[in-house]
Amino acid sequence: MITTSRTVACAALLAACASTSVSAATGKEGDFLDLLDQENQVFAASRYVQTLAETPANVSVISRDDIAHFGYRTIAEALYSLPGFYNSASQWPAVGLRGVAVPGDFGSRVLYMINGMPIYEPTYGGFFLEYLDIASIDRIEVVRGSGSALYGSGAVMGIINLITRNGHDTPGKTAIAEAGSNNSYSAYGSMAGVVGPDLDAFASVSSSGSKG
Repeated sequence: MITTSRTVACAALLAACASTSVSAATGKEGDFLDLLDQENQVFAASRYVQTLAETPANVSVISRDDIAHFGYRTIAEALYSLPGFYNSASQWPAVGLRGVAVPGDFGSRVLYMINGMPIYEPTYGGFFLEYLDIASIDRIEVVRGSGSALYGSGAVMGIINLITRNGHDTPGKTAIAEAGSNNSYSAYGSMAGVVGPDLDAFASVSSSGSKG
């Protein structure tokens, strides 16, 4: 009998600076163009915000709408949908990229970031994607190719920037519970909201397990 369990907690505190812009578009058309522009902006490729058309790198974006539309249940599953990504798990979960994934390297050749901040598993140098529930993700930025000039030796094969939900765009509370055969279960909860004029917060917790 195989027994697995997982408990994860993630909290993100985001600060936003007020900005002003002038646009010739008005009404619903202006709102649509503004939303489209935001969805096409990426950070990971050059360490500052730019549009997909401006970035010099090969970048793919998995949006929250994509996650809902295709029913991805984990971050790894969403990444496997992209060309060049595959499951390279051995004794631990891992994501392979472009045919390169040495068994036992735990994905240490790909740099993972959360909201633009590099993260590392302290023992193996990679990052276990199951630590973060996909319900907390707003979008995923994937940069193919070496990013070592910007981020160091950890970004040899590519960069994956996991952008979490925030209190400004998705305020409120969320609760999700699931149960299945073999005593399988999963539970997720989150809270988000605006704390002050230039400050918002998002926090989430999840737990899952199975005996089959």
